[in-house]
Amino acid sequence: MYALPYILQCYGAIVEMGASIGVEQPDNSGTVGTVIVLKDAAGNETNCALINHHVVATHDPKSVINSAISVGEYLGVNRDISQSGLVKIKAPSNPDHMRFLRWKKMEKVDHDQVLAGLDNPYHPGNARAQSRVAATNRDSQVLDADPNRLLSTVIASSGYRARENDDYTPTEVQTLSTVDNVLDDAFKRKDGTFPPSLADQIAGRTLKFALDWALIKVATGRTMSDRVPIGGAGIKVPQGKG
Repeated sequence: MYALPYILQCYGAIVEMGASIGVEQPDNSGTVGTVIVLKDAAGNETNCALINHHVVATHDPKSVINSAISVGEYLGVNRDISQSGLVKIKAPSNPDHMRFLRWKKMEKVDHDQVLAGLDNPYHPGNARAQSRVAATNRDSQVLDADPNRLLSTVIASSGYRARENDDYTPTEVQTLSTVDNVLDDAFKRKDGTFPPSLADQIAGRTLKFALDWALIKVATGRTMSDRVPIGGAGIKVPQGKG
């Protein structure tokens, strides 16, 4: 869950990894992942980012992607959905945007009341109260201007699929599919029994690798920061080759 003050940063021209996002229709919320820059043979670059397929393809009947592809299919870059930019991504998401508007209105009322209650301009808390009111007014101006929240459009997506991974040998894959049968008291039923553990559910099968990614093309006027928002300036994400 987001700390609400952080959401204001999601309205800016530069959006950080981990920011609130969601499809335009139907309403949902997720987070944007890592920055990707695609380069064609001529050296032209396209700014993109990775998010999850389940964020862009909700189970809502209005979902454009789920209505176009079946389970086991993927969304390629040449599909009309991708070429026409039919699936739009907003930052922040619609639910977070509405929640933030309500929170900001309550905050403004609170700050205005505190300042109005300080009759003495020399009161020790007067300067702080004025600073809070000014900051809230600045935020309100940004929100009242109906900022453009379009972050991107979906250009490819994995779909709900599972596949083999040639990077691992059959023995390594079998090892990855093996887990200890540990019963956790946190999941104990009222009658004292336990639900099937992960080991029970795997039941000796060799698991495939689940795919759950989507590639989004960043819209004009917005960009993705290549720094992980940890601490002050963040940690720069190294660029890969290829």
